[in-house]
Amino acid sequence: MKSERGAGYVTVLPSHRYWLLENLSDNRQHPERSKTKLFENEKPLGPSHSLHQAIRNEGQGRFSHWHSTLYFSTSDNSDPRTNGRSYKVSVIAATPIWLLVVFGLSLLISSYLNRRIVSMPLVRAVPWQTIFSCLLAAAALGWGIWTRLLFFRSFPDPLPTPDTWAYVTGAYSLLEKGRFDLASIRPPGFPLLIWLTFALFKSFAALNVINGALTLFSALAIAFAVRAFGGPWRMPAVLAAGFVAVHPHILFWEHFVMTEASFQAFFVLALGATALVILRPTPGGAVIAGMLAAIAVLIREQGIFLVPLILFALAWAARRLGRRKLLWTLVAAGAGPLILLGGWSARNAAVHGFFGLSSFGPLQLFGVSARWVDLDSSRFAADKALIAESIRHYRAMPDDPRWVKYSPEGPVALLNRKYGIDDEFLAALTYSSNVRHRDQALNALAREAILHQPRAFIGRGLDIVAKLVTQRVTHEHYTFDGLAHYDEDWKELGRWFPVDQHRAALDQTRFPLADRERTFIQRIIPAFAWETPFIRMSLGMTLLALLALPLLSGPRRLAAALAAISVVLLITTAGFLSVAVERYLAVIHGSAALAGALAVAGLLERWLPGVE
Repeated sequence: MKSERGAGYVTVLPSHRYWLLENLSDNRQHPERSKTKLFENEKPLGPSHSLHQAIRNEGQGRFSHWHSTLYFSTSDNSDPRTNGRSYKVSVIAATPIWLLVVFGLSLLISSYLNRRIVSMPLVRAVPWQTIFSCLLAAAALGWGIWTRLLFFRSFPDPLPTPDTWAYVTGAYSLLEKGRFDLASIRPPGFPLLIWLTFALFKSFAALNVINGALTLFSALAIAFAVRAFGGPWRMPAVLAAGFVAVHPHILFWEHFVMTEASFQAFFVLALGATALVILRPTPGGAVIAGMLAAIAVLIREQGIFLVPLILFALAWAARRLGRRKLLWTLVAAGAGPLILLGGWSARNAAVHGFFGLSSFGPLQLFGVSARWVDLDSSRFAADKALIAESIRHYRAMPDDPRWVKYSPEGPVALLNRKYGIDDEFLAALTYSSNVRHRDQALNALAREAILHQPRAFIGRGLDIVAKLVTQRVTHEHYTFDGLAHYDEDWKELGRWFPVDQHRAALDQTRFPLADRERTFIQRIIPAFAWETPFIRMSLGMTLLALLALPLLSGPRRLAAALAAISVVLLITTAGFLSVAVERYLAVIHGSAALAGALAVAGLLERWLPGVE
């Protein structure tokens, strides 16, 4: 509570959206909507809906509940902080219409997933398991949508990072010039998603909505895939879908201009589609699975292993259907990756002079292997002589691939000066012959280093994997100010692109800074306290699926193995090619939920036969 002007005082009431209720405060569209009552020593004050100037000038109990602020005066215009009287506020709240719509849609969707259980006519009894699973699914989906809306109110625009520059380059060039000038260090999937967001909605804020929608859609896909295998599927499917819908780790990384959310969603959709094809092999289903896998890889190259895994799983599933049907299934599954991945690689060969999805590989591989460069070898003697002192200095430091790649004293910076590269990101945009020669040197040095010290390379990778799966999530930036610091990157991006035209947070009328901060502190931060337990559950479900494989049978075992092995490979590739940063685990949760749900349903079917 503080003094404003004249007889007026102000105090902040709970945000006008309080959990699942909407406080009926006044605003410009509804200047007399509020039903708030103000009491002084149990005596009502008023009139309400008073003009703020009248409260300041005349006082005598006038008040106004405007948005989340109460403007008020005492009955005798005294100071409420020192007059010895007690003040009480009664706020009337209502359930928002949108929440009822969300709950109804969620209930319909969950009922559809359970439709084999509900028999007609409706007067017949519905099993309690169906009612409970429907309510649980509706609650999880509703809660997932609600928490995303709260996060959206706190940060309407996704948060940028240093990697954002490479993504928006392609999106803005396509939007403004009709030409896809994408930096060579990134594949095209996520920049195209940003461009599509701009083309349809002209707002960065819509990217948050699209990422959230993709996550929820992948959660429903998990439930649908588990349901297709039959048996006692209801509770495993509902719990897996709800787990993904409310997962705080996914929620956090959805709100960055990063690939985690979209990659995770398409990766899970590819696994779900493959599971359905494993159950009933068809060329049409194989085409969908292959296309979804290719889209996931175009968003993030880390998932490249999914394509051969899917082909192997489909070959195993269709091996008894005859050679012709097996061949058609494999051709159909491989068509999407061949066209999309091969086509983009051929484009890079024509435009940049290298065949591949991006040019990031040599830089990344050298970053994790620079410590073991064989300085005594005669190969690339000139380059080694240039970076020898830097490498020796790095060997005395803790492992830090980012220092190798980006520090002015690091070996990559020294090689950049030799090859005439002034700016890493601008060089990636044009990918001149100088950059190509530098990358060839980095690639050769990295391969030689790994072959020179293979045990050290493997030991480092396993150590990073162990840190990834055992560390706790303790974000020092889990404060509003900490996350708002990322907004400073928009200013740097604004020097290159008209990002302010597409930012919703700049509208202080729709998104007042005080309301944003209050919502984040009161509603979002408590959810993030559950990140580490949810990550542990994802790892636990993966371990359960792997241990349960000998007890499963048929297509379910193959589908569960595919999902569980995918989680292991996602963690392993992150460990061997990067550092122990918890965001790399944000992509495993949907796959882990699918693997765990398939394993639990299979175990229940084995141990409780006849139960649906």
